[in-house]
Amino acid sequence: FIRSLVKPAQCAEIAFRNTAADLVMNVADDCVFKTPRPLDRLYQIYRSYNNDKIILSCRYMINGQEQPFSQHYYFPGDISPIMPLSGLMSRNLFNNMGGIDRNFIGEWWDLDLAMRVYALGGDIIFSDVFMDEDKGKSTAGSILFRELKRHDRGLLNNLWIKDGKVNFSRAKPVESFDDLNILGASQGPRGRWRGNH
Repeated sequence: FIRSLVKPAQCAEIAFRNTAADLVMNVADDCVFKTPRPLDRLYQIYRSYNNDKIILSCRYMINGQEQPFSQHYYFPGDISPIMPLSGLMSRNLFNNMGGIDRNFIGEWWDLDLAMRVYALGGDIIFSDVFMDEDKGKSTAGSILFRELKRHDRGLLNNLWIKDGKVNFSRAKPVESFDDLNILGASQGPRGRWRGNH
């Protein structure tokens, strides 16, 4: 998506729409799997649940240090819904929920998906697969992503927070991306991300 004409969330949506796989997951470019044969392990664990209404999450490390489980909460360090890191999920579930909401620019859309799974009566399950984030890595893309944090987190909170607490009923319906010109122009807000409106 760094060279794309459309914003990052839309790039992810395009990838999900164009795969023939039964299962999908998103992985950031500053994260590295630390568990041997991670995809095999994730697949094995996911299939053992025999439940299409789950997202299977990796465990979180930063610069080689395992992070406490509290870092996986909606509000890190607080008791709130558990959120996935690079969640593996059914493509059919993703599609049936309407995919990524076009109002996200580049981040937090995966937490929106997780909240939508909870709203459907599903669950977030943790694997024993670790993923390490390199916090020192900085690219042109990561600079733009930092700019998007306020917008995208604000959108996420507006959809799922009521009176300061997590609400399991989404405040607004999902606004899905349109097929028309999905490859050539950003749909919805895009911030400073280059490309066409």
